[in-house]
Amino acid sequence: MFKVTNSTGIKSYIFKGNEFEEKVCYKLILLDMGVNKSKETNQGDNGIDIIVSYKDYTFLVQCKNYDEDNANHGNAVRDNIMKFESAMSWYPQISFGVFVVEPARSRSCGSPYKILLTDYKNICEDVMKFIQNLESSKDLNKVIKSVEDLNKLILKNSITLAEIKKNNSKTSKRID
Repeated sequence: MFKVTNSTGIKSYIFKGNEFEEKVCYKLILLDMGVNKSKETNQGDNGIDIIVSYKDYTFLVQCKNYDEDNANHGNAVRDNIMKFESAMSWYPQISFGVFVVEPARSRSCGSPYKILLTDYKNICEDVMKFIQNLESSKDLNKVIKSVEDLNKLILKNSITLAEIKKNNSKTSKRID
C-alpha cells in the first residue's frame, strides 16, 4: 500500500492510483500481453484504466487501490464494479473485464458481464486461469454445437427413414 503525501501532508490518491496501475501494467506485460494504459486525462475511456490484448481476447482492466483503513471498502468496491459494468457496456467487442482491487477483502463478483475480481498479488495467475476457463468454454460450446448438429441430422434421417418405410408399406400393399 502506498502512502504518498504532497507538501502539505495530504495523500495524493491520483499518484497512488497511477502508480498502482503502472504496477498492474508491468505484471500483464510480463505475461506477454499487449497493454495500452489510458491517459488520466482521457475522458472518452469511461474510466477504464488499461486495455489488454492477449491471444484472441481483448479485455478491460479497472484498478482501485483503497486505503486499508477505509471502513466503506466493500461499498466502494460494489459501487465501482457497477461503474465498471457500465463502462464495459460501451465496449461490446470486449471478451471480459478484470477489476483489480487492493486490499482484496472480497473475491467474488455477481455480474451479467464476465468480470474477474482479483488483487495485485494474484492477477497473473487469476487472469491466466480465467482465460483457460474461457477457452474450455469455447471448446465445450464447439462440442455442444457438434452434438446438436448430429441430433438434427439423425432427426432428419429418422424422418426420411420413416417416410421410406411408409412408402414401402404402401407399395407392398398395392402389389398384393
